[in-house]
Amino acid sequence: MKSTVSSVRILLALGWGLVCVLTVAAPLLLARGEPGALPLYWGFSFFCHQLPGRSFTLAGLPLAACHRCVGIYLGLFAGIVAPVPGFSGSPRARRRWLLAALLPALIDTALARAGLWSGAHWSRTGSGVFLGYMISTLLMRALAESAARRPLEGECP
Repeated sequence: MKSTVSSVRILLALGWGLVCVLTVAAPLLLARGEPGALPLYWGFSFFCHQLPGRSFTLAGLPLAACHRCVGIYLGLFAGIVAPVPGFSGSPRARRRWLLAALLPALIDTALARAGLWSGAHWSRTGSGVFLGYMISTLLMRALAESAARRPLEGECP
């Protein structure tokens, strides 16, 4: 069971690490005129609005994801690599944690839309990191619990 969770953790960490690298690789490839850049931007466009004014730049070009999405990707990666130790609680408590993780992003977005706050890049990125970190911590906890409940291959339930 533990080896299954460890294997999944490694695969998830590699996957999210690759997502983070590809986000940064897109403008570098585009700056060099490489044809692989456009499919990267296109792929990320399904998950992100990619507004240039709300994206970090590299080589004078925007990353393939906006500030908040980059933060979420980094947070997902960090939460898989270094989750909150001993994070437990009832499923109800975990749902509350998830709602609490959503609040900074929701407040930042609402204040910006209302014209009361500019929604600086650091607030968008920070709220994304916090959200992604909490999601991945909750995901890893759920994965560990699911693996603990499932009978081993060949055993009767």
